[in-house]
Amino acid sequence: MNPESYIPNEIPLKARVIAGTLALVLMVLSAQAIYNQRIVMPYGGRRSRGIVLEFIGIETVVPILAILLAAVGFLAVVIDHYDKRFNEATYKAITNTCIGFSFFLYIISVFIGHRVA
Repeated sequence: MNPESYIPNEIPLKARVIAGTLALVLMVLSAQAIYNQRIVMPYGGRRSRGIVLEFIGIETVVPILAILLAAVGFLAVVIDHYDKRFNEATYKAITNTCIGFSFFLYIISVFIGHRVA
């Protein structure tokens, strides 16, 4: 694509509001988990529905990183709309990498937490 004929992409308002809200909620959740040094996260496999995992103290590092990376990924969607430079591929890569690595850390955190219910 030619940068001189470039037209900045438009992300719909609904998508920006959803992504911004999710980013804000995830940031508040991580701040609350850092403050309390405790976080409870849902986990459910095929056979085990409704399992809740609890993380206390140093165990909270991995789930909090997963939450913060997801928040950064959603925030990149919002920022991409307002950044009018020729860099959509960069924002898409940031979003995909953050969400993917966040999911990976969430899966890893399943092995760290304590089963509650």
